[in-house]
Amino acid sequence: MNFTEIMVGSVVLLGSFSVGIQVFGQAANSVRIGLHQERQLAIADVQLLASQRFLTAAVDGQVGLLNSDGDCRFDLAAVQTAIQKALPLPEGVQRHWQPDSAGSGLWLELVVSSADAAQSSALRRRQLITPAGTGWCRFSLEQEP
Repeated sequence: MNFTEIMVGSVVLLGSFSVGIQVFGQAANSVRIGLHQERQLAIADVQLLASQRFLTAAVDGQVGLLNSDGDCRFDLAAVQTAIQKALPLPEGVQRHWQPDSAGSGLWLELVVSSADAAQSSALRRRQLITPAGTGWCRFSLEQEP
């Protein structure tokens, strides 16, 4: 084996080692980002579930969260105030309420922003919550004569 073959072999070995280290670094970064996103989604899911359970439990407590006109629709301001008092949000989480365009309920959107500067995107969870779905509306199923 001459000197040229040894140099070419060591350059190939060094190049493959360098590429392997880069691939390993990218894989480790991907795992770190994935775990961070899983934590963010878990936070959003817990907040969503807690909001649903609060609204369901509020039926038994008779907290006035419905409009006074008797049409079994949530009062947006009352829901926002009650949830904010009962379920304060952790840092980095935002809660937004929007009325449904059909008027059947309220859209709850949770936005979990990343504290990590490398993660610029926020993760969102959105769900329609209706008074009937949380037990506020009790309709009679009896037929009228």
